[in-house]
Amino acid sequence: AAASMIHDSQLTIPFLQSRGCDGVFEELHERVPPLDFVAWHPAEHEHIRRFEHMKMAQRKFTISRWVVLLSLLLSVSGWALEPQTLFNFQLGLGPVMGALIEGRDGNFYGTARGGGPRASGAVFRVTPAGVLTILVSDQAPPAAGLVFGNDGLLYGMTDTGGPFLKGTVFKTTTSGVLTNFAVFNGTNAANPQAGLVLAGDGNFYGASQAGGAHLRGAVFGVTPAGAVTTLFSFDSAAAGAAPSGLTLGRDGNLYGSTVLGGDFGRGTIFKITTAGALTTLHSFQTNNNALGIAE
Repeated sequence: AAASMIHDSQLTIPFLQSRGCDGVFEELHERVPPLDFVAWHPAEHEHIRRFEHMKMAQRKFTISRWVVLLSLLLSVSGWALEPQTLFNFQLGLGPVMGALIEGRDGNFYGTARGGGPRASGAVFRVTPAGVLTILVSDQAPPAAGLVFGNDGLLYGMTDTGGPFLKGTVFKTTTSGVLTNFAVFNGTNAANPQAGLVLAGDGNFYGASQAGGAHLRGAVFGVTPAGAVTTLFSFDSAAAGAAPSGLTLGRDGNLYGSTVLGGDFGRGTIFKITTAGALTTLHSFQTNNNALGIAE
């Protein structure tokens, strides 16, 4: 009789289940054999199996409960789990060149290759609420994104324009007052396609896939006063040719890659000091770069 009484007993486990986006919960119950039944009747394999299923179900219900509660908290707090579109670029402006950068005023700044009032691209500002303002639109198309200088101004480049039509380096205030303060002449660099980086010495550095002493691209430095210095001219040999953009390493050196050249003619990875000493770190081969393009 005692065994029968334990066999028929049940244990009630409450759990929560979401009823929808309104955050209303319904309490349900799952009836399963109790823990003391297994202790008194270990030979009853069927009930042991049911109890193991109960433990798995309880674990799932506990996880579900926390997921639902977390979702409710995020909904109440207003956190967004999906990206929100702040501004849609239309035929009059775009595409965007490079990533946006955040200013000290909390707004974001960027460049567009085309469009604008003169269809030659633009420098723009966009607020976190998505209000976009064109700051500059009366010069050659920007080559890439922007970088903040130590003076709080925005710095960038154009890939055409200037007296030699080889591009310029410009700076602009966050209200749109722009100054072209350096030019490329083909020998120091030409038609850059990537952005500038600001180094610890306060100068800006960049790379162009054309120009230089061998017309195979160059790494250059630009002072805030507008002096352009060619640090290295590529020649398609072991050092490579047609360099892409640069990044500043923690060691203070500049790192980049080339599209062509190197030991196998498929591009390289290099580092270069701000004084112009270049070291080839890797030459791409067919087995690690079948397309022959370093990206």
